[in-house]
Amino acid sequence: MAVKTWLRTQLQGFSSEKPLLFARFLRKLPALWRQELAMAEHQGSHANRIFIRGDDGCYPIYAAEDTSSDQGSYIRTYTLFCHQANAWYMHNELQNFLHTAKGFKRFADVGSAEGFYSALFASMHPGEAEILSIDCGSTTGCIPAHSLNVWEQNRKAFAPKRWDYAKAFITGSDKQAPSFELPADCQVQRLTEVLQQQNFIPELMKFDIESSEYDALLDPATLDYLQEHQPTLIIEVHNKELSERQLKFQDVLDRLAKLAYAVTAYDDRNFLEIENAHVVMSPGR
Repeated sequence: MAVKTWLRTQLQGFSSEKPLLFARFLRKLPALWRQELAMAEHQGSHANRIFIRGDDGCYPIYAAEDTSSDQGSYIRTYTLFCHQANAWYMHNELQNFLHTAKGFKRFADVGSAEGFYSALFASMHPGEAEILSIDCGSTTGCIPAHSLNVWEQNRKAFAPKRWDYAKAFITGSDKQAPSFELPADCQVQRLTEVLQQQNFIPELMKFDIESSEYDALLDPATLDYLQEHQPTLIIEVHNKELSERQLKFQDVLDRLAKLAYAVTAYDDRNFLEIENAHVVMSPGR
């Protein structure tokens, strides 16, 4: 009864926005609880170690460690990784990745940024993982020195069979450069070019390249590659950016359906309508 009275007091006498704010707060409680559990396991371990909770236990990863004061605030990467591990609205995306990735050993992380998902994959398959992290290294999306730091620390911790980093901006056959500035040592490349150069055939590919996944996946060379090797795909759907380009992700779904790919998981059932979403697409082997 005391709880009901408190709730009634909190929600009465305020603007119509307060119930909505309270509902948002309630939605955050599971994430806050996961964060507290992770912090409890964190005690006494490395200061930059983060625990990601899955159905079958915890996976530790290491955020960037402060080794040089001239590379930007390392707390940024730690905070970002904590957010990705615990934020309520990222829970479905994270769990879909965990459920999907546990069945594979070779992973291409296209648009890896600081390397959260690459590190998580290495932690999930210690001593066995083979990883190719691909990112353009632009400061628009990450701090390149932090990406290297994350790569070095997690390689040492989990000893993957292979973990390479390729600096490239992935797009389609026209090799259209992005609107933001790329580092001088970054090339605009097709996905198949990078995979061939690295001699890497992934079982699982994850795309987060700010709407360029549209161009990369509809590249004829990529479609031929998918038909031959049939990797499972995790794709970030940037509906807002695609709409600004007068494009629709439905085109990708329709084309991949011709290769017997189907959506097998998503973080939001309205993934074609909301601003940003994620889908898992599996081949019909």
